[in-house]
Amino acid sequence: MIDRKFTKLNKILFFVSGAEDQFLDFYQENISKIPEIDVTVLWAGRVLPEWLRKINEHKTYPNLHIQAKERSLIYGENWSDYDLVILSLGFYVEIENTSLFQQQLPSVLILRK
Repeated sequence: MIDRKFTKLNKILFFVSGAEDQFLDFYQENISKIPEIDVTVLWAGRVLPEWLRKINEHKTYPNLHIQAKERSLIYGENWSDYDLVILSLGFYVEIENTSLFQQQLPSVLILRK
């Protein structure tokens, strides 16, 4: 069942740094069935893992755009361009600059491993 609050969104950013299974489960259950939402996924790393690369190459989810970025470059993103930012973080990952997130993020949901 799709949560109605997601149907009102236009752009979502997933920042994935660990907790990959939570990211994919959450996406599949809540967002994948709403093709109008433009979803950007920033993978914190230089290279996409094989499973993410396959999703990207095969266009498994047409509204999902996945890119690998080094963590330091991710903090240069314009977070205010998105209606919702979802941080999918492994238990070992801490948000390095919480004031940046508090000031710039429109709405934040954190998925933890």
